[in-house]
Formats: sequence, structure tokens, C-alpha cells
Amino acid sequence: MRYATFKEDGRLKARYDDAFNVIPDGAIPLSPEIVELMAQTTEGYWELINGVVTHTVPPPPQLPINPVPTSISMRQARLALLQSGLLGQVDASIAAMPEASRIEWAFAATVERSHQLVAALAADLPLTSQQLDDLFTLGASL
Repeated sequence: MRYATFKEDGRLKARYDDAFNVIPDGAIPLSPEIVELMAQTTEGYWELINGVVTHTVPPPPQLPINPVPTSISMRQARLALLQSGLLGQVDASIAAMPEASRIEWAFAATVERSHQLVAALAADLPLTSQQLDDLFTLGASL
């Protein structure tokens, strides 16, 4: 006969065969059908729900429908800023930054969401992380 023990959360802890193992107290006897299903199953997990041994396959994780782009072209960035009414503020902020930052802004082909210049601009304007995400998402659509 085959048996199983279950954790406090109900999930399978261990399986036992009385021909080879000492069966611990509290072990639940498994029907031959359940033993066969357990042998054939590779996905999901087994658990004890209301005294019934049940196989559960969780749904696959859902990815965001429209993940925020990690980079957009400088053209897309400027058009997104223009549409959002922020281009003038960004230009003023860039003008007040060190020369290296001004060169970076003027000649970069892309704008990276994680770049320190983007973080500095966001802090200066100020923009929330969600507002930055929205700008990058808008930019990617242009």
C-alpha cells in the first residue's frame, strides 16, 4: 500500500510504500488510481484539500500586456515629452546640467529608462516612476 504525508499548507510532503518504508503517523493512504496519476504527472503539485488528495496545476504567470520599454529613440523621447508638455522643462533642466550631460542628451541615439541622466531629469522635474513609465510607453508608440 502507498501513503503520503502533507505539510501544514496542504501540499505533499512525502510518499511512502509500506513494502519499503515505515509509515509515519498521520500518513494518508493513497488509492491505486492516485498512485498511478502521481507517477504520470510532471506539472503542478499534489495537495490535501478537505481530506481529498488533489492535483493542482497553477495557471501560468501572466506577463504584462504592454511591458514598459527599457529604451526608446531620442526622437520618440522628444516627441513624448512634447506631447506631454514637458519638452521645455527638460530642455531647461538639461541646459543647467554639466557639459557631459548636455552632450549626452544632444547626441544620444537612444534614451535608456535606467540611465542616470533619466533619473536626474525625473528628480529635477519632478516625475514619479509611473510618469516615467508612461512617457516611455508613449514614446514607444510614436
